[in-house]
Amino acid sequence: MNNVAVKRSATLLCGALLAAVMGGAETAFADVQEGDLIFVEGTGDGPFATTWGSAYEGLYVFGSTTTYTDPLFSPATVDVSSGSLPGEELGGFFSVDFGNFAPGDFPNLTFRADLKEDGTITEVIQTGGPGTWSTDGNSIFWEGLGADVAASPVISMEFIQIPAPGAMGLLVVAFGAAGCRRRRRC
Repeated sequence: MNNVAVKRSATLLCGALLAAVMGGAETAFADVQEGDLIFVEGTGDGPFATTWGSAYEGLYVFGSTTTYTDPLFSPATVDVSSGSLPGEELGGFFSVDFGNFAPGDFPNLTFRADLKEDGTITEVIQTGGPGTWSTDGNSIFWEGLGADVAASPVISMEFIQIPAPGAMGLLVVAFGAAGCRRRRRC
């Protein structure tokens, strides 16, 4: 192979890699990361039924602590904290503190965080407090009894997600395209 062909192959390979990386940037970051904006919402039912969260105060920044004020019963607040798991790229945690919310006033309470759209949250693990956590692969859900939360107002969990395969798949396609192009010139 002459120098011109080598330079062209190198140029094509670099271009293919750049296209793969640029084209896969959105997919590569499909994993929940600190700084991502997500929708969170909580509800309390019964005679004092209420809803709080992103619909009233904007999207939540994953990796932060935000105090949500109940729009009907101010100064009742709920503190939501989250972040990445230390030393673990593919997971995160949530903690919700109902301590200033008077949770005993509500027969049932719920919390929801919409994290992804690709269905790759595989597991939620309850790490503290009453109630039950679950996932549909895209969101995490919690539900519990107000009386139980009044006795133990902080609920917490960890979630595990599968890494987004899109960027790696695009790199494989890029290398394959560059290899096919090179073979045709030989």
